[in-house]
Amino acid sequence: MPTSNKIVITGANGFIGSHLAEYMAAKGFEVHCIVRSTSNLQWLENKGFHFHKIGLENVADLTKAFEASKYIFHLAGTVAALKYETYIHGNVTLTKNVLDAVAALEFKPEKILVTSSLAVSGPTSKEKPLKESDGFNPKVSYGKAKVEQEKLCAEYFDKLNITIARPSPITGTREVEMFEFIQSINKGIYPKVGFSEKYVNIIHISDLLDSFYKMIITEKTTSEAYFLCSENIYSWSEIAKVCAQLLGKKPFTLALPHFIILIAGFFSGLYGKIIGKAQTFDYEKAKEGIEEAWLGSMEKAKADFGFEQKVSLAEGLKVAIDWYKLKKWLK
Repeated sequence: MPTSNKIVITGANGFIGSHLAEYMAAKGFEVHCIVRSTSNLQWLENKGFHFHKIGLENVADLTKAFEASKYIFHLAGTVAALKYETYIHGNVTLTKNVLDAVAALEFKPEKILVTSSLAVSGPTSKEKPLKESDGFNPKVSYGKAKVEQEKLCAEYFDKLNITIARPSPITGTREVEMFEFIQSINKGIYPKVGFSEKYVNIIHISDLLDSFYKMIITEKTTSEAYFLCSENIYSWSEIAKVCAQLLGKKPFTLALPHFIILIAGFFSGLYGKIIGKAQTFDYEKAKEGIEEAWLGSMEKAKADFGFEQKVSLAEGLKVAIDWYKLKKWLK
């Protein structure tokens, strides 16, 4: 039978994964991290974690690493790619390897949490945060690949206990995407997308981890997917104002027409193709950015496992900004 305290995390060296490893260790679990031999382990070293430098390509190796595990958190995935096939490999093919490896175990873990994305449901308006029951409506390759990942998971519902998380943008120490926005504010510029407001949910890493834990220990979440977002809706202007106050800045608002955003995304993506390296900002990211709102309702999460937003936008951003200053990321 599985031991009572072994958990395994794929993608443990990432922003979410490294925080999750610390979170689960603090709860008394024996943390095993599946990483690649080339992974940067700066956030994981010397903390008593067990490393399996095997990647996700070999099912037999994964099965051995998963033995006697109580819970498995599958966080690894591809978020930037030059072509759709790469998104499919990173998010679908490798997820299949993970699920096949678990299925091969004599004693299955109690639950597997798979991270998807808010992108599977597509954009919406401020007045209509999306519900899980609204179904799939992805607009870009990443979202489409995540839909395929969720469909794959559904094929295993009859033999594995799986729950699916769909996080919104996240704040917290070590986070790099929101950091770029904060860095711009620190330099005195609020790069506003378009001339009308854009709206998002932003969840703090600690609220996300609390949700992961509740999802994986709650029976009702099995074979279900959940948005994991802030209960509050924020405009980017509001986010910029909070950042400016915390940084002691008075940024100039630079409103960029949508066509400029799209052109910038196109050339950034083209540059990535020329150098053979996917860029975090490309034409598809630009298309996502010009939408009015990316919002998920938390009704289902609150009803099924008691989701609660504990960290406010200002509190979360302050913790992140203080850390960026400490690490001298802000210039």
